[in-house]
Amino acid sequence: MKTRRLALSLATVVVSVATLGLLPGQAQAGTADCDATFRPDLYKQVYSFTASGRTVKLMNGGGLNFSYANVDGGQSGDLVWIDRSRNGIPNSMPKYPSTAEVESQGGWKQCGPFKIEWWTTDGRITDLVMNWNTTQQRHYATRVCIRPNGGSVSCGSWYVDRT
Repeated sequence: MKTRRLALSLATVVVSVATLGLLPGQAQAGTADCDATFRPDLYKQVYSFTASGRTVKLMNGGGLNFSYANVDGGQSGDLVWIDRSRNGIPNSMPKYPSTAEVESQGGWKQCGPFKIEWWTTDGRITDLVMNWNTTQQRHYATRVCIRPNGGSVSCGSWYVDRT
């Protein structure tokens, strides 16, 4: 009886810890730092890079000023996210700032990661982040990142849309 109670107690603790995401390898999509889920717009590719055979693209909307990550050739278990600077980037900084320059402006937030499943291996993978706040006249830096299943993290360049 004591053994059964102990086993049930341990199982409850493991399930609770896994639900909180405290076990290694348990990646959950973090949407709290995303700015929107979907906005119809005319999105254009800003850049792309290849990581472990996957093509990762930063996509920017022209009308509503949101960005997202797009992946072609993704594999089930890959993790993809988009980073956005916490503060606006001054016009004196370059269109493609370094990570140190973005950090000096207050750092960034991470929208994701989003786990690629077998049914989402191509196309829009992440939620959206705002790349330009027209009300406050702030241009944010954005970049897309991927951690291929079993691989290491690769991120694209930071980009500030000043158009």
